[in-house]
Amino acid sequence: GRDRHAWGAHRPVGLPRGLPRRGRVRVRVFNLGGELVRTMSDGEREAGTATFSWDGRNDAGSLVPNGVYFISMSSPSGMTSRRVIVLKR
Repeated sequence: GRDRHAWGAHRPVGLPRGLPRRGRVRVRVFNLGGELVRTMSDGEREAGTATFSWDGRNDAGSLVPNGVYFISMSSPSGMTSRRVIVLKR
């Protein structure tokens, strides 16, 4: 499902997901234009609950500008995404 969260510099956004079996998990952040901003995970994970947290930074380590982003997770159990609105003071 899609949820909306406002993000501030002090609040990481998590994406919990149950993994019924071992498999490849990809967690990526995209901007509103569909460009890849950050790859948070791309590899094998054991079964269980996995929580990924985005700190609002891109792959270069810089804070992203204000705007709408999507955290997307694909795994053997399917795909989920979360819309995140980045608002910084």
